[in-house]
Amino acid sequence: MRPPRIAIFKYGVGNIYSISSGVRRAGGEPIVVTSPEELEAVDPDAVILPGVGCFDAAMRRIGERGAEAIRRMVGEGRPLLGICLGLQLLYEWSEESLDYSGRPTRGLGLLKGVVKRMKARKLPHIGWTRIHVVRRCTLLRGVEDNTYMYFIHSYAVPYNEGDETVCATARHGETVFAAAVEKPPVYATQFHPEKSSREGLKVLRNFIEAVRASTR
Repeated sequence: MRPPRIAIFKYGVGNIYSISSGVRRAGGEPIVVTSPEELEAVDPDAVILPGVGCFDAAMRRIGERGAEAIRRMVGEGRPLLGICLGLQLLYEWSEESLDYSGRPTRGLGLLKGVVKRMKARKLPHIGWTRIHVVRRCTLLRGVEDNTYMYFIHSYAVPYNEGDETVCATARHGETVFAAAVEKPPVYATQFHPEKSSREGLKVLRNFIEAVRASTR
């Protein structure tokens, strides 16, 4: 059986090598793409939206064609994993662009919610922080409550107890935010699984298993 082909959309800043290496170790075949045209040509089994950086710049890089391709693939049941900024792009819009353009930037709209600047004395939030599992899901299979994961961000999706897509939360300063979300075929983590050692590799392996299940 061939490994699942995972397109990693390089649309901005981020350690693509670490993500590619993590995907390979987890049992997938990583394929880095840098444009909507490449994404469509690859025709992957799944897509990863990685990265750190500005929400507005990332959406402009993805473009309307890229957004349409991603929405189409999700509509076809192909799994999508957002990591860090990639998680934020899945939501309806972000307040981050208010700092640059004076108006919010629309996201992919695959999940309901708004990305907001965290309330904390020190930003960005960088380093190891415990996650708190609020419901069991595929992405966190084998990951214990209070596990440390690695974060680097200043914006996040504030946790709403009524949001059933949230699998785990974390806290920085006054903000409790979504650390992992799942609404198959959409999966995402605010933390970086590729930088979170053995526990992060579990998350990537769980995603690859979800991809395998979707192709059977």
